[in-house]
Amino acid sequence: MRQNDERNSKVSDKIQMYTTPRTILSIYRLAESKARLRFSSKIEISDVNEAERLILESRSSLLDDSDRSQRRSDPMYGVYDIIRNRLQQSTNGIIDMAGLQSELVGFRQEDITRCLNHFEELNIWMTTDTTVQLVRTN
Repeated sequence: MRQNDERNSKVSDKIQMYTTPRTILSIYRLAESKARLRFSSKIEISDVNEAERLILESRSSLLDDSDRSQRRSDPMYGVYDIIRNRLQQSTNGIIDMAGLQSELVGFRQEDITRCLNHFEELNIWMTTDTTVQLVRTN
């Protein structure tokens, strides 16, 4: 959670946030739901991290549009948007890395790798050397 505090310091500077029992319970319930999506009865650190991210994203939606656009200027989210759109267009939830690279021209390789790793850790997709595959939860 401390890593998320540093990462989201800009957001928390703009919004006054309080940690209450209700907030902690919300994080717990979201983490529990994320674990259930993985068909697990145990909550893992990645589940808690995703729950905290969701809470922060929810609260950051209170920011005005100029602050929100600054927050979304992280290239990792630009890469995510492109991959997400390609996965939605795919009939089988699998896209080829070679074809994806042509759409990611202009992004640094480290941002692409960071994005792929970050969302793989959150169990959004799985990657191999040649493909990105959407993780099916049903």
